[in-house]
Amino acid sequence: MTRISWLAKTRRALVGTTVFTMLASCGGDPAPRAASPTQGGQTQETIVQAGIAITPGFVRTPSKGAPATAGYLSLTASLDDTLLKVSTEAASSVELHTMTMQEGVMRMRPLPQIDLPAGQTVALAPGGLHLMIMQPDQSLVAAGTVEITLTFENAGDITVALPVQRTAGGDAHAHH
Repeated sequence: MTRISWLAKTRRALVGTTVFTMLASCGGDPAPRAASPTQGGQTQETIVQAGIAITPGFVRTPSKGAPATAGYLSLTASLDDTLLKVSTEAASSVELHTMTMQEGVMRMRPLPQIDLPAGQTVALAPGGLHLMIMQPDQSLVAAGTVEITLTFENAGDITVALPVQRTAGGDAHAHH
């Protein structure tokens, strides 16, 4: 095998592994959670601020060295609004993402924003809309919670704390 073909095969394998890892961090649990459990199994209260009701979900525990993990919550706006961006000090960046099934293949893509029609709950849940937390800081695992700031077009900035927790099975391949 020539050096060029070996490099090309290695590059394809690395790209494929990275894409699979990022997709797996968003899926895992095919159905959204009805409640928003904390690590102790209790549900968290809905936060209402500036006309936005936020039901905290959770952030998946990132595997050591994982390029990303995912976060989930539900949003209900009393008036039409738009989630423009999300940030946290516990990661290099946070992207708004969606997952869809196209021709039998799960596809993930970033979104520029998420529209919140008045009175409708928009769930950011496994297998659909979610927060893609890029290059998560391993210290958030020890903290048990991560503060995220949601920036809305009309409501402005709202900061919430999400519990960091393992998902079904609790092992690394269940979420990465």
